[in-house]
Amino acid sequence: MGWAGCTGGVIDSGGLLLAGLLYAWQFPHFNALSWNLRPDYSRAGYRMMSVTNPGLCRRTALRYTIGIFGLCCAAPLCELTNIYFSIAVAPLNTYFVYLAWKFHQKSDSKTSRNLFRFSLIHLPALMILLFVNKHGLWSGNSKPKENSEVITVNKDEKTISSIFKKAEPL
Repeated sequence: MGWAGCTGGVIDSGGLLLAGLLYAWQFPHFNALSWNLRPDYSRAGYRMMSVTNPGLCRRTALRYTIGIFGLCCAAPLCELTNIYFSIAVAPLNTYFVYLAWKFHQKSDSKTSRNLFRFSLIHLPALMILLFVNKHGLWSGNSKPKENSEVITVNKDEKTISSIFKKAEPL
């Protein structure tokens, strides 16, 4: 939604990639969180994946961490970031996949807690790396969108500063 708002409603590969990253991140995050809360969910009658299908819960967490890795490799191809992003984010994503693998292999409170806690670090770190490595940010040649235009509501409208100059004090 933010991407579409900033680009005037244009949905392009950068927006889809960002949406994909946010979508994929939620699965390892929530599946790891729900693993330790399985007894509570079960007692309350909630049908959570960690209760009804623990194997699927573990596989889903692993699958989406691998998906995040792939999406990060695609970011420079979509001209969302520069090539250095894929290099900078590789250790972060490798460790995320490693923790998901450990959770998949031996699902217990320790591995799920480690995966959950790292997911809290992973998303902000990923967003910072996306910003720092934004395509064209450091070279100054960021391409403007073709559909960028200034919208004028009323040409006869007074400017804010001229309105305040004429305003009388209370």
